[in-house]
Amino acid sequence: MKIFLLALGFGLFCVSSQYTPAEYTTSWRTILIASDDPQANSEDGRLRGQLSHLECIGDRDEIVFVFQKRLKKKCDQFKVVGKRIQDDVYEADYSGKNVFKIKYASDRVKALYNENTDKDGKVTHFTGLLGKDKSLSEEEQKKFEELTVEMNIPKENIRNVTDTDDCPPN
Repeated sequence: MKIFLLALGFGLFCVSSQYTPAEYTTSWRTILIASDDPQANSEDGRLRGQLSHLECIGDRDEIVFVFQKRLKKKCDQFKVVGKRIQDDVYEADYSGKNVFKIKYASDRVKALYNENTDKDGKVTHFTGLLGKDKSLSEEEQKKFEELTVEMNIPKENIRNVTDTDDCPPN
């Protein structure tokens, strides 16, 4: 259920001073995810899901994102609001406390880093790559792999979720 982390992290990009909110208020899709907890991004993992829409609110102080996750053989939709706590850093409460940072952004893809602290105090580190479609260039793939390793997440924990997350777009 924590795939929202990826979706929320994407929301950080709408508030980055480098981009206008209009550039991000659209449909996006989750392409790659990685976590220092291998079970978290497995097919039934708590960080698995599919971002479907993002919208910036106000003067870049909040973002609303919509994602879907298959639960009990049914696709459920979730909507979460993140609040800016400093430039390019957002916080949200969802399955614990989440703090997101923008790591890479282009007009085609967005990469982020998230730290989730659950109710028991366990910290999970997460990276995600979002795109406007399923395709990635070799450069985009490499940049995401470098980010993942930089954040001390093993490269072998990267999962491509484009073909396994089969919830229909909303």
